[in-house]
Amino acid sequence: MTQTDMLNNRKMIPLDQDWTFKKGMDIAGFDHRIDDGDWEVVHLPHDFSIFGPFLEDNPSGPRGGYAPAGIGWYRQHIHGEDFKGKRVMIVFDGIYMNSSIFLNGIRIGKHAYGYSSLVYDLTPYLDCEGDNLLAVKVDTSLQPGSRWYSGAGIYRHVRLIVTEQVHVAPWGTYITTPEVTKEMARVHVETSIVNASKSDSHMLLKTEIIDAAHQQVAEASTEITIPSGETGVVHQSLSIECPRLWSVETPYLYGAKTTIYLNGQPMDDYWTTFGVRTMVFSPQKGFLLNGKPLKIKGTCMHHDGGALGAACFDRTFEREIEILKAMGCNAIRTSHNPPAPALLDLCDRMGMLVMDEAFDEYRNGKCPRVFDGETESGTQVRRPIYAYAEYFDEDHETDLSSMVIRDRNHPSVFMWSIGNEIKEHQWEEGATITQELCQIVKRYDKTRPTVAGIVHFEAADRLGIPDLLDVAGYNYKEYMYESQHIQYPNRVILGSETRSASPFERRGSYEDFIESGLLDKTYEDVMQAKGDVTSLIAIDRYLHAEYSWKVTKALDFVCGLFIWTGFDYIGEPTPYAWPSKSSYFGVIDTCGIPKDAYYMYQSQWTDEPMLHLFPHWNWQGKEGDLIPVWCYTNCERVTLYLNGKSLGEKVVDESDLLHVAWQVAYEPGELKAVAKNNDQVVVEKSICTARAGKRIVLEADRNAIQAGMQDIVYVIAQVVDEDGHLVPHMDDTLTFHVEGAGQLIGVDNGSPTNTYPYKGNCVKTVGGKCLGIIQSARCAGEVKLTVEGEGLQEEKISIQVV
Repeated sequence: MTQTDMLNNRKMIPLDQDWTFKKGMDIAGFDHRIDDGDWEVVHLPHDFSIFGPFLEDNPSGPRGGYAPAGIGWYRQHIHGEDFKGKRVMIVFDGIYMNSSIFLNGIRIGKHAYGYSSLVYDLTPYLDCEGDNLLAVKVDTSLQPGSRWYSGAGIYRHVRLIVTEQVHVAPWGTYITTPEVTKEMARVHVETSIVNASKSDSHMLLKTEIIDAAHQQVAEASTEITIPSGETGVVHQSLSIECPRLWSVETPYLYGAKTTIYLNGQPMDDYWTTFGVRTMVFSPQKGFLLNGKPLKIKGTCMHHDGGALGAACFDRTFEREIEILKAMGCNAIRTSHNPPAPALLDLCDRMGMLVMDEAFDEYRNGKCPRVFDGETESGTQVRRPIYAYAEYFDEDHETDLSSMVIRDRNHPSVFMWSIGNEIKEHQWEEGATITQELCQIVKRYDKTRPTVAGIVHFEAADRLGIPDLLDVAGYNYKEYMYESQHIQYPNRVILGSETRSASPFERRGSYEDFIESGLLDKTYEDVMQAKGDVTSLIAIDRYLHAEYSWKVTKALDFVCGLFIWTGFDYIGEPTPYAWPSKSSYFGVIDTCGIPKDAYYMYQSQWTDEPMLHLFPHWNWQGKEGDLIPVWCYTNCERVTLYLNGKSLGEKVVDESDLLHVAWQVAYEPGELKAVAKNNDQVVVEKSICTARAGKRIVLEADRNAIQAGMQDIVYVIAQVVDEDGHLVPHMDDTLTFHVEGAGQLIGVDNGSPTNTYPYKGNCVKTVGGKCLGIIQSARCAGEVKLTVEGEGLQEEKISIQVV
């Protein structure tokens, strides 16, 4: 049962389909006299930057992924006949950026920040006798405008909310659970009611708590009189007997159904999803959820969806969470901006904690480094960006408060981040701003801690900034944890951003890895040698990540960490420049395909026996050369075999390294790892030398998707040889053909240097794999996908659209 199913007295009308769109024209798109007959028809979510072209001289530069920018106009028609006597509001979950909203030629609102959700009351401007022209202008012209790819357009959902004159305000409930025991949970519900009628109104407010089985478990009713034109606030206290708790393992959800009655008749109803759980952040014990210590195993996440750009579907977020949870991840940091509401809904349902982050900069804009060369040794320069600093003074209170009010009922949200690597943390001004932002947060929610990702710690400590926060976020400062704990014993410490184990190579590329010549070296060994051996960069990142997790795991007072990053993202191709246009930091690439680093975390964060073996075993021309072979596992010991011959058993000793390794003289054939617990084989993995590619294998993440243009399916295409072995070392160009009840909306291979258009239908494989994304049609039917490549046997699959 959905939220909409529970409501009878308000309408929520999706407004995602059939917009007209025009890019690149600074015209009066709000004017009804302008004919939009030749405009493109688009459906939301929509990101006009992702269509390209991506060019080296685009002003967004490397940080913005070399994406195009500019002005875009969207238009939609609203028929007003059904809205007589009603209040009509429109909700934009996100418009990037500098949006202006017009109804019937009148500008009804504007907003700069591209990550805030926006609500506008259309009622005063609505013609209830006929057609209404809604126009939205988006302007991303000022570039470079972000430290990462931002996208451009109406990239999140839009909906109309239709109510009576007396109604619950948008995001008008606030639910807390101030007392939770095994026997009872006390639930406090604060409801804001708007009386937009022309007279004072006496009403009854009824709140029902509904459990996951759709049974009522508590009820409260309160009478209130609200003067005309004012908003009243009702406080109610309810009790749930033997509450089910929300956790990352069992994310149990309740719902609060709020109904307003006038003269005995229901006038409005409102649904709020919430969870019952307790949280403690302790300077000595770290983070405790429901009374039990829980080490935060988090990832930082930018908001793009690879080939979809910023226009992510709900399924995009769901798939990301599925992949992260399979790694053992239990938390996401929405770096560095408020997330899509759909992401939070899914985190509630799937059991993923969220650090909800507001800003990447305050009034002093950032000037991030970019690389002008094609390698790390290329010239580094600093280039200013034109992002939130331009609007901070005017908008920060509105943007921060709206984020907290919108998101404070989500049980997944467990802390509020007020900023990331803020320049002002070096100056007195930073303490003043930090104090103000914390006060804004506490005005609207006192149940969650404030945090910020701090990198300038020497200055910040001198100014007392970390202790203005409830939780001190340490960005890349693992080596400081113990000394800081001694110096500040009452400080709660969190690794708000740490290196991931991903080297600066595309998935499946091992040139630096095998040339390093390192095997059983520690992170400290690498640090001493790094200045002399450039190929150590790959090993450096693997080992630094091991060091970060070992420190975090060993120290009970450290709440946990957030690695940078979970998924690769468009923009910031550090340490490279064009043609690299997306990042190398993620442990999962932009296709959603895990890299080797993913399995290091899985070996540490999960209990189900697992084993990952790398690199691939196609090294023609290196016969007899020593190749480093690594295994990540959560088992006790691993034996490696080459063509049936044992190369020795390794005992996993996590006090030393979080992997086991061998130097293997290369010969073609089968490399096999066998892992044991208690002398019993529990898992095996093999890598075989592949022959020439013979055919294509397709793997869809689902066999059926929903009609209505809001569902998508991800299809991984792999090139295999005649024995079915993945061909990892050759790049084949594959072409995707889609027929029937769907359309191809993106292709990708996960490589930062991919030059194929995301919105095309062909792409080269990387590591033997690539991705196609298919969107459902408006109506049910069948999607038929054919993938072909030169010299390869084509493959076909069908997906049902229901």
